[in-house]
Amino acid sequence: MLSQFMDNQMLTFRIILAGCLAGGLVILICPFWVRFLQARNIVDHAKFDHEGLDGLMRSKVGTPTMGGCLLSVVVFLVVLLFSDLNNPLIRLILFSMLWLGALGAVDDILKLRTPGRDGLHAWEKAIFQLALPAVLAVFLFRHTDQEGSLWWFALKLTGLIFVTSNGVNLTDGKDGLAAGCLLIVWVFLLLSSWVAGVADWANVFGQGFVPNAAELTILSAAVIGACVGFLWHNFRPATLFMGDSGSLPLGGMIGVMAVMLKQERFLLILGGIFWVEILSVLLQVAYSKLTQKPGESRGKYLFRCAPIHHHFMLGIRESLKRMMESRTLPRNLQGPVELFRARETTSSSPPQHQSDLDERDADLLLVELTSQFEGKVQVGRFVFDQLRVRR
Repeated sequence: MLSQFMDNQMLTFRIILAGCLAGGLVILICPFWVRFLQARNIVDHAKFDHEGLDGLMRSKVGTPTMGGCLLSVVVFLVVLLFSDLNNPLIRLILFSMLWLGALGAVDDILKLRTPGRDGLHAWEKAIFQLALPAVLAVFLFRHTDQEGSLWWFALKLTGLIFVTSNGVNLTDGKDGLAAGCLLIVWVFLLLSSWVAGVADWANVFGQGFVPNAAELTILSAAVIGACVGFLWHNFRPATLFMGDSGSLPLGGMIGVMAVMLKQERFLLILGGIFWVEILSVLLQVAYSKLTQKPGESRGKYLFRCAPIHHHFMLGIRESLKRMMESRTLPRNLQGPVELFRARETTSSSPPQHQSDLDERDADLLLVELTSQFEGKVQVGRFVFDQLRVRR
């Protein structure tokens, strides 16, 4: 019976079950996981080396983090339940997830529990991120028909795992950003693994046939379902952050899957946001070093703040502040601003200067604009909660 269930003819059914079960488990367990993290003070402090960014992220202080632990555990259990564990590709991808998940969890714990230390040092994290592809390269080269030498394959695998894991980690700085981008990439990986695992389909679509690749669709479906369930709680206002324990394994597995399926060139396009995020950090650091003068602690900055999504957030904030100072704010935004100002003037510690009021209003208005775009999501979540209460 079990062998018939694991047959390729049941693959579509197993994909649907894996995705639905992973999504349902994350949606249902997340509230309990949030309370568990809050009780142990495993929360984000939202502190940055930028005054403006600290103002924008003030509302995020105290939000539980390490939500990625829940995602990784759910994905791992669902894959164990619905996939063929005799498949060597499944075993290798699960090994990658456990390796990077453990690395991310240690990094998160050190950030939260060790005063004065921002997680693992860069060189410590790099050692483990580079050691993984060194181990995987030998086995993947044997089980997949790869072109070129083993050394070239190992170098390619190392670069992709390092970039994708760190790229997703850097993208995880805005409500729903990392999980939303991951969702897009993993949908492509599901379709690609399905096509690559069926010889006739691979020939029709011009993609190389990869034996045993069809089973990777179960893992992809589980990740997609988990990301959808996590987004339910990660849309603004986020009640849970992913943390390194989720961004490192879910990002690193993208690199491993792309090499398994020989889809590295498409990853450059679909995972473009991850490349842009990590490139913005590298450019920021390099430009600061090049423009640093003797006796200065740092040089000039190319962006307002890196990674790049923080640069755009601060740019919008500055534009709103200038509109407030010049009294050119659009009419549809004047109502929220007047409400903010009435609230501030009646508070126990009102701002002393008009510039302080404008700056605080800019932060609050940016939050309000984000809420307007995500209002439909909030309504859907409210309806779901009401139905659950009635039951």
